[in-house]
Amino acid sequence: AFSQDGLKWTKNPGICIDNGGRWDAAKASEPCVIDLPDGRFRMFYEACDMEGRWRIASATAVT
Repeated sequence: AFSQDGLKWTKNPGICIDNGGRWDAAKASEPCVIDLPDGRFRMFYEACDMEGRWRIASATAVT
């Protein structure tokens, strides 16, 4: 989904698939999305691997 203001969301017409990584294999939660100066978005979130180690991760939109 995407949103211009973070309040009203529009469903993407297609499927976005990512294989993910081992560092977030067990759980990903608590997302927080910010606007970047170049118009993209960055999401920070909590990630947990299969050994129970937690970390803060981020993902950046390419468009």
